Amino acid sequence: MKRSANVELLRFMAALLIMGRHIYHIGILDHPFYDCWIYVEFFLLITGYFTARHFDHHVSEDKAAAAVKYTVKKFLPIVPYAVIASVLAWVTQGVYGLLFENWSMESFIDNFLGDFVFDLLLISGSYTRPLIAPLWYVSAMLIVFPLFALFVQLKNRYLRLILCTFVPIMYFGWVGVSGKRDFPHDMLRVFVGMMLGVVIYEITVQGKKVFESMNKLVLTVIEVLSIIFPIYACYNNWAGKGFTSARLYLLCFFVTLTLSLSGATYTSGIRGNVITYLGRLSMPLYVIHWYIGTLVNDADSVLSLSDPICIALYYPASIIAAMIFMAIIGRWKWFNNILRMVVYEK
Repeated sequence: MKRSANVELLRFMAALLIMGRHIYHIGILDHPFYDCWIYVEFFLLITGYFTARHFDHHVSEDKAAAAVKYTVKKFLPIVPYAVIASVLAWVTQGVYGLLFENWSMESFIDNFLGDFVFDLLLISGSYTRPLIAPLWYVSAMLIVFPLFALFVQLKNRYLRLILCTFVPIMYFGWVGVSGKRDFPHDMLRVFVGMMLGVVIYEITVQGKKVFESMNKLVLTVIEVLSIIFPIYACYNNWAGKGFTSARLYLLCFFVTLTLSLSGATYTSGIRGNVITYLGRLSMPLYVIHWYIGTLVNDADSVLSLSDPICIALYYPASIIAAMIFMAIIGRWKWFNNILRMVVYEK
């Protein structure tokens, strides 16, 4: 299905903001955007929306098989980036340990035999935190996604909507939007976040005529404000300063994506291959930036770099690395043949 350029731009923006959260990984502990962990929820809403849309357009008699196939379709393109990032992180950590922390070769090998293999299989989220920390999200989602894809195929559309409305209300009311990623909170957080995405899908489909009858300028202003507020609040780290704002951020995401995906605002007119490219870049950027942060942190440990230099290295290097990896993997004929058979199969 055709990508929505305005949503692709938001996807790239969310990846950059999550990078802002991880500035602490390069040794800068007091910094803006520390609260940007909340943008993981933004990606969950998007995933839930597009999963619901997919199964509404692809009805299958064998729902379990359809759920498994769509899971493979969803996650297979991520595997090369996860593998490359994990291998590089393992090698870098080992070399740094051997050179500067008196590691033995046995420690280097033991580090590989510990959690690394499970990182490659994207299942480390079931019991520990992965070497590439952001992969917890990918791992947790992979583990629960087949069940979610099966759930989304419920025949009774209204039952699905009721569950996707009231389960998140109870979950976020009781647990809150806390950023927890220890087991089993990570699994619940992912599943419930995607359920909210299903609600967005139903609103945009069932309320299409309502949106079309509303003032386009007013809706666009609301959409823009719902984008700006959480960015401003995260920049100032309001949640970390005692302002109970995480649920409000989530509400803003809900409003933003509902309006952006409704096609009823002026942002729906955004077009351009560059924007679509940036949206595609968000996934490799999300995976690879932690490794780049590791390199910057190691360089800072050896060279005592200033904070501005670390940030100036972190962002451009992460974006360039993501572009390079996406270009390289795009040229892997054997992998692209697998994608054509599995991912792009109609």
